[in-house]
Amino acid sequence: MKKIFNILAGVAVMASVVACDVEYDPIVIIPNPELNKTGVQAVNTISIYDEQETVINVARTAGLSKEMNMNVLVDEALIDEYNLQNGTSYELLPSEYYTIPEEVLLAKDSLDVDFTVVTKPAAMVSGLGREEASDYVLPLRLSCPKTGIDSKQDVITVMLRPMIEEPKVTVDVPAAAQTLEFVPVIPLSQTVELNAVANFNSLEVSKVKYEAMGQDEVDAYNTANGTNYKLLTDYYTINEDVFTAEDMVVKSTITFDCSRLGNTEDKFLLPIKMTSTAYGVVQNKCIFFAIEMSQLKVWVSSAVVENTTGELNVEVQMNTPMLDDQTLEFVIDNSLVAEYNTANGTSYITMDEANVTVGTATIPAGQQKGSVKVSIDLSAVPYDSDKVMIPLTLKEDALVEGSVLLADQKTTYVVTFNTIVGIYTFEDGWRSAWNKGGCFAKPMSNYGDSRYDIILAKDTPAGAGRNGQKYASKYSYNMYAYFDVDFTKEIDPDFANALEVDGLPAFAEKPGSKCYALTNVVERGLNEAGPDPTKRNYSYFDMNTGIVYFDFIIEGYWSPGGPGGKEMPAGCTIGGDWFCAKFMDRVDHE
Repeated sequence: MKKIFNILAGVAVMASVVACDVEYDPIVIIPNPELNKTGVQAVNTISIYDEQETVINVARTAGLSKEMNMNVLVDEALIDEYNLQNGTSYELLPSEYYTIPEEVLLAKDSLDVDFTVVTKPAAMVSGLGREEASDYVLPLRLSCPKTGIDSKQDVITVMLRPMIEEPKVTVDVPAAAQTLEFVPVIPLSQTVELNAVANFNSLEVSKVKYEAMGQDEVDAYNTANGTNYKLLTDYYTINEDVFTAEDMVVKSTITFDCSRLGNTEDKFLLPIKMTSTAYGVVQNKCIFFAIEMSQLKVWVSSAVVENTTGELNVEVQMNTPMLDDQTLEFVIDNSLVAEYNTANGTSYITMDEANVTVGTATIPAGQQKGSVKVSIDLSAVPYDSDKVMIPLTLKEDALVEGSVLLADQKTTYVVTFNTIVGIYTFEDGWRSAWNKGGCFAKPMSNYGDSRYDIILAKDTPAGAGRNGQKYASKYSYNMYAYFDVDFTKEIDPDFANALEVDGLPAFAEKPGSKCYALTNVVERGLNEAGPDPTKRNYSYFDMNTGIVYFDFIIEGYWSPGGPGGKEMPAGCTIGGDWFCAKFMDRVDHE
């Protein structure tokens, strides 16, 4: 069918209109489907699967107004061409080993559609052989006689090649033997977990099991490791396996009841291997469990723990579970700090015990780990100064009778410190109460830096604050605001309660607020030009939240009211540029 376009042309001399009919060829948009899988595609599957589904997507970018009813054809010529070009000798997969849809419908206005090819691995293994099956391919080509296809052959064809593996289970083998200690007078069992991963999702747990090996494996272990273990022949149970098809994991457990071995100095070894009547098992060596009779041993889990929040849990352990909850007590032994510093070349300082609260550690019945809650009053920890060390030592006289406290693992050293140095999140547009919107307010800026931060003044390009200030923060292009924090008194940050000193707001004191004024605020350091005068400062640090509030006015040369600046806007009473910022969510510098 041809489309008629009426073109009107105006003739000036005759002042009349002549109509001309011109015929054009129709504009035809041919769909351009493409397969998401092309070339030779491996279909990885397992020999025991009856069916393996392969999903192929067909997508297009043109011809959306057309419905496409596509045929999926087996095109043996694709194999001949591929073999000729690549020196291979693939053969056509016989039709009894697959099913394909006769047609695929790509609906009008749809961009893509999936279709599924089903291959039959178990039948292929039976009829062709498992390894031989990979010599066959299934060549598929899309065809659409009704609308045609505007696509190159290599994007509408695919050859599926079956790659069939045997079903197997790979056992997770620990690098070393796991040692379990039992106390004869504590009749509690201990359970360990074994893990393995299958390469298929239809495993039957009745066809796999863990088995205890014999004396030969124990003898080999002793020879290799210079040990003298005996074979454990009793007092354990290998429990039933559990298989999770979603992640193809086999979980198993062994329960040991070895306190029944009694008081013996002998040590025992249990070698374990997985066996299967139907699947391959990958396990390079036995899993070994070493069993020892012992006293009840107690120790702390960590030698040194750093904490900056003031709240932490210190973990303790026992070598065997108990029938009842076990309580353990800690004491603070500040005499150990000097010993630690001497041994490790450090310079930690001590903290008054009154600023530390230590609870009672509890190891629940049947478990081997517990913890004690420790609270530290961080207001007693100096900011950006020497770090504090708190030695927490287990009390030996509070242990269960017959227990042994491991001498080299009885103390956890808690290291804590306070700092405002770090990288902060910046709240854009924050304004303090006194300014009432501000006529010359400027936010602090990182000016191209990737972070808003506070650093020690000695680490700035100037190398120091102008008057020995401790801290610095970039506030404008290449300039820093230098400041101190007055931790000697707590202030009331509420502007409604501010005092007036020389016509400017000043902080009132408020004991218990844990808010502290930023003092000695200047711009530019000792070796930098300037500084411009600081005309007003209402900045402070809130220890409760960790937020630093910057709120100060610098009389710059070009600022309103400055020597070279603009006129003061109406209603403004203090000349200068007002800089404001709210620094939150501190993290350490990298």
